[in-house]
Amino acid sequence: MRDPSTGKAMTKDTVFPIASMSKAFTSFGVALLGDEGRMSFDAPVVTYLPGLAFRDPAASSGLTLRDMLSHRSGLPRHDGLWYHNAALTPDALVTRMPHLEPSAPLRAKWQYNNNMFVLSGLAIEKVSRDSFEGFLEKRVFAPLGMERSTFSPERARADANHIGGREVLNGKAVNVPMFQNTKILNPAGGVYSTADDLAAWMLVHLSNGRFGDKQIIQPATLADMHRTQMVTGATVRDAEIVPTGYGLGWFTDIYRGQGMISHGGNLPGISTLVALIPEQRLGVTVLVNHGGSELPYAMTRAIIDRFLGASGKDWTGEALTRKLGGEASEVAARQKKGGSRVAGTQPSHALADYAGDYFDPGYGKLTVQAKGNQLVGRYNDDSSPLSHWHYDVFDAATADVQNLWLDSRVQFVSDLAGRISAVSVVMDSTVAPVMFKKQPDARLTDPAYLRNLAGTYELAGNPFSISLAGKKLTYLAKGGAPADLIPSLGGEFVHSRRLDARLAFKTDASGRATAMTLTDASGVYEAKRID
Repeated sequence: MRDPSTGKAMTKDTVFPIASMSKAFTSFGVALLGDEGRMSFDAPVVTYLPGLAFRDPAASSGLTLRDMLSHRSGLPRHDGLWYHNAALTPDALVTRMPHLEPSAPLRAKWQYNNNMFVLSGLAIEKVSRDSFEGFLEKRVFAPLGMERSTFSPERARADANHIGGREVLNGKAVNVPMFQNTKILNPAGGVYSTADDLAAWMLVHLSNGRFGDKQIIQPATLADMHRTQMVTGATVRDAEIVPTGYGLGWFTDIYRGQGMISHGGNLPGISTLVALIPEQRLGVTVLVNHGGSELPYAMTRAIIDRFLGASGKDWTGEALTRKLGGEASEVAARQKKGGSRVAGTQPSHALADYAGDYFDPGYGKLTVQAKGNQLVGRYNDDSSPLSHWHYDVFDAATADVQNLWLDSRVQFVSDLAGRISAVSVVMDSTVAPVMFKKQPDARLTDPAYLRNLAGTYELAGNPFSISLAGKKLTYLAKGGAPADLIPSLGGEFVHSRRLDARLAFKTDASGRATAMTLTDASGVYEAKRID
């Protein structure tokens, strides 16, 4: 069924989001420009993206497209950046990279990373002087006759023959609409296609880069994409298949003694797989409108076995057993979810104190609102109620299988003054939680407000001035060096040379400052305005 809610039949022209099967299209785009001498897999990527930098200096100077397209950048997934983030652009993603924590040195470890494919797509745009989508449509979709393939979720959803998906959550089947990609995802997983169109795509890879009478890509370039570039570290589960590594947008394996390249894709409501055995000129694509399903792998191997004349392995039966066991295990685990909760605790603050905008330079803004007796968190385009779990930990209460907040928790953190100052969130389980810092009141950078604070004050007989330049206040004691006043929480400022000192202004009815207090561990000092 192409849509479980209607029961309509699947056809060869049913439109699917193929998810990470799209990655091979991106590496193919780089390869096409490489055949023209305009790009190289082995040139530092800063050749094409001069502003790109990373926390690891070796990656900043030496990262190549080959590294990016074979998942050996040193960075883990950091998928929260792009998921349901319609506002994020590839150029903006470049500015986030220096703030993301790596989990390994460059080329030391295989770590799947969608962001590297997004940046590769941006490099294609800079070199081709075309949009990523426009370049692939002209150079791949059109020559291969892939007329129903698109990067547009609007076009895919407008097609009457498109899939509806299904997920299983807590043992229950849930129908979900076809996943709507945001533009940022396109180079990593944004293609919508059909079985018929993907047959043409497979033929290019099985025909040394030819399609019909046209050489689309050079055979040596295609072979380079198909060969192992990085070992993944995967171990053998089934004797029939030995994982060897990852190429450029392709997994590389040995299947029953045959070299096989493949790539799966998963998004809420769909699971996909393309597998090619070039020596046999055999290609199989399986598209399933069920999220997290092993069925594409089981069906693909069963089809290849039939083609090779092999027998003795019930791939689909074994996959079904694992599926049912996994679903039962999930149901049992969710029933015990409360076992990790510390009973009898309360939040340390009133709910209104948790509300505010929180920011991390890598992950951007996270917003918390207090609505009645409930907190609501929002990140990117997703939001969820946050229910108190224990202490200052809150649990996301959404049951939406497409929601980024599903099965997540947040921990609020207090500063020395006892104010809620940050929220800690696990955004990638391979690195430390991200600490989103609470943002000060916007008026602390408003010149109209700050102008009323500027003036001359006296503390213990010593005069000092508070002056305004642009949106920033400066503290200057007589005979001393100037210091910036950094906006902080609670309407206060922090002294840039004494980060333990908090400064607050007292104002009259007109908003003009009449005094200033300085608070540190020794006490509270008051300075009166004297101008």
